[in-house]
Formats: sequence, structure tokens, C-alpha cells
Amino acid sequence: MVVLVIVAILAGLVAGALRSDPGRAVEAEAWRLARLVERLPREAALTGEVLALRWQAGGYAVERRDPQGGWKILESDAVFAPRRFAAGLALAGQGEAIFVPEEDSPPLRLTLTDGAAAAVIEVSALGEAMVRRNDALAAGGRP
Repeated sequence: MVVLVIVAILAGLVAGALRSDPGRAVEAEAWRLARLVERLPREAALTGEVLALRWQAGGYAVERRDPQGGWKILESDAVFAPRRFAAGLALAGQGEAIFVPEEDSPPLRLTLTDGAAAAVIEVSALGEAMVRRNDALAAGGRP
């Protein structure tokens, strides 16, 4: 009888650990984007080039300003390659942030959601990123 109770308890713990967290994908993608945004001002300073992050609901791209003033997407760069989100994930709205060498970063606030969970990415003017998971946002509530 004691063995059965122990087995039942262990089975419950394993089942709880294996249960998927619906917000895990949102949070992981939010941290990926946060780390990219933290890196962009440093990259602009190191290369002396003006960089831009442009986003829309389905993903984002990093662009470099060329000497003629046009923009070129960094497609072949492993770190800065454009990213399309997995089905169901989306950024709220669209926009851009420009990173100029030797200037402060623009503060950003981005919200990534999949309908069941949401993550807010906040980046300070110092380039420090924070990610807050907020499932109430996905449900239409207030942060």
C-alpha cells in the first residue's frame, strides 16, 4: 500500500512537470528579441554604422543604413537575420527603432502575444532590457 502511494505521488509530480506551459514560447521569443535589442546599440557603436530594428505583427528585421542613405536588411548575418514568428505569435503593432553610434538608445516597449499569454519587452535608454510575462494582457486585461 505504501509503495502504491509513493508511485502515485511520483506519477503526479512527473505529470505536473511535463504539462506544457502555454506562455513558455511567448516568453522565450520575448527574451530572444530583448537580447537582440540590447545588442544593437553596441553593434552600432562598434561598427560606426546606423542600424534599425523594424517590426510588424509577424516578425522583425534588422537593417543597416548604406552610404547613400538607403537601408539594407541584414539577411546573411546569423545574429541579426530577419525573424518570422511561429504561427500564433505576434507583436502588437508595427514600428521601428533607430540605433545611431554614440547616441542613447531609444526606449522601447513591445508586447508579444499568442492569444493565451503575453510578454512585455521594455528596453531603457541605457539599452537594458526586461521581459515581464503578463497573461492578463493576452486575455484583454490591463497590465
